[in-house]
Amino acid sequence: MFKNRDQYLDRNLGYTPGKRRRKKGNGVIIVSILLIIFAFTCGVTGYKLAKKYLGEGKNPDELNRFLNENGLTPGAGPTLAAGISLTPTWIPTPIPTTFVKPGIDDPYLADFVDNRDPLANIRAAGFDTSIYDDDYPFQAKGVYAGHIKKNTKVYDNVTWLAGFTELNAVIIDVRDDFGYITYDMDVDLVKELDLVAPRDGKHYTDDMPGLLRELHSRGIYCIARIVCFKESYFTYSPIAKYRSDWLIKNKDGSVFRDKTNLNGTDRPYAWMNVYNPEVMDFIVDISMQAARDGFDEICYDYMRAPAYDEIGNGSEIDFDFDNCMDQISKFIRYACNSLKPLGVYVSGSVFGITIDLDGVNIGQGYEELSKYFDYICPMIYPSSFVDNYLSLFGVDSVHEHPYDLISYLVRKSEKKLKALKSNWDGPVAKCRPWLQAGAYDYTKVREQILGSEDNGIFSWMLWNSAVEYDQDFFLTLEEAKLKK
Repeated sequence: MFKNRDQYLDRNLGYTPGKRRRKKGNGVIIVSILLIIFAFTCGVTGYKLAKKYLGEGKNPDELNRFLNENGLTPGAGPTLAAGISLTPTWIPTPIPTTFVKPGIDDPYLADFVDNRDPLANIRAAGFDTSIYDDDYPFQAKGVYAGHIKKNTKVYDNVTWLAGFTELNAVIIDVRDDFGYITYDMDVDLVKELDLVAPRDGKHYTDDMPGLLRELHSRGIYCIARIVCFKESYFTYSPIAKYRSDWLIKNKDGSVFRDKTNLNGTDRPYAWMNVYNPEVMDFIVDISMQAARDGFDEICYDYMRAPAYDEIGNGSEIDFDFDNCMDQISKFIRYACNSLKPLGVYVSGSVFGITIDLDGVNIGQGYEELSKYFDYICPMIYPSSFVDNYLSLFGVDSVHEHPYDLISYLVRKSEKKLKALKSNWDGPVAKCRPWLQAGAYDYTKVREQILGSEDNGIFSWMLWNSAVEYDQDFFLTLEEAKLKK
C-alpha cells in the first residue's frame, strides 16, 4: 500500500537517510567574518545599515549570485537579498469602500466574484514574484512563527530560511492561546476591554503592518492565526472579567472551566460560546481588521467546542453539542462572507482524526467546513495518533514511520474532497496539512513532507510550539527548482 519508506529522502537530490545534507554552522561563521571585515572597512554606520536590512547571517552578494545562477533573479533594479529593493514601495491591498459586513444568516457569497490574488501584497512590496510562476497557483510552504518580532532570533531564522530555501510563508499569532490580541488593533472592543497583550511582554508585536510589509518585501506570504473560542481564565483575562456572558456556563450558572492542566495551573481555560452572536461578531471583526492590516490569509484555530478530554464526563457543562456542527458551520460561513470580499483567503485548522471520523460533537465536520474555506488544514501530527493507528495496513508504528500516516490521511482527505465536489455547487477547499516539527529530527520532518507531496499536496505548514526550524527541514531553492 505504501511506498518503500527507505526511499523517502532520495528523489535524486542527493539525500541520504541519517546523513545531513549541509552544515549551516560553517556558513554562519564565514558570513560573520565577512561582516566583521565589512564593518571595519566601511565603518560602524555601514555595518549598522547592513544589519538593519539584511539581518544576522545574510550575505547579499552570495544570495543574489545564487539566485542569478539558478534563474531566480529578484526584481529589477539594485537588490539586497531575496528580492528586497533598496527603495521598496508598498501599496496596501485595496479594501472595497462600498463593502458592508454581511449578516450572520446571509447566504454564502451569493454575488461574490473571486478575483483574489495571493501574491498581491508581496508584489506591492517590490518582490519579483516570477520566482513562483512554476508553482501556480501559489503553494504556501509555511512555519508557525508565533509572536514574531523584528530583530529577534525567530525573525532572523524565518527570513534566512525564506531567502535560501523553499520556505515562503509564516503563520503569525493575532489572537493567541491566552486570548491576547498581539498588536494594537483598530477594533472598538479590543480597545474598550484592553485586549492587547502587555506592550513590554513577549506576546506583543509592535507595528504589525510594518512587520508584514517587511516580510512581504522578502517574498513571504503572511497568515494570521486567530484562536476562536478557547479563552484564558486567569485573573488578567478581560473577557472572563467583563464579558463572562460570552462564556460557556455550567448547569449551576458558573463559568465552565475545562480540565486542561497547563504547567500545573488548575483549569486555566474557559470557552467562548459559539451560539452567542456577539462572540461571532467579535472574532469576525478582529479578522477583518487583520485583513486590512496586511495579512494575506486568516487561519482559524480552536473553532470548535470543548473536546471529550476537556469536559471530563460532561455532566457539569450546559452546552448544546448535538447542533454544534451546524453552528460552527454557520460561523465559518459568516466569516468567509465577511473576509473573502476583502481579498484575503480563509482557512481553518481541524483535528487530523476528522479525516477519518467527522468531529460532529465538537463542530468540526471535515466536508461541511470544506464548503466554505479556501484551505482545510488537518493537524496530522504523528504524536497525536496512537502508535498502532495503521496496524490494519501493516504499519507497526506511525511514530517511527510518519510517511505512512501522512500518506494515508492525505489520500483519504483527497478522496473526501473529490466526493464533495460532485455533491456541492460551490468551490471546495484544498487540503493544506499541518505537519509536526517539534521533537522531530529532519529525517522525520522530511518524511512527513514527502508523505504529503508524493500524494499531490504540495502546500503544507510545520508546527513547533518552540518556533525552531532547522535548515534541513526544507529543500534549498536550487533543489526545489530541480524537483519541478
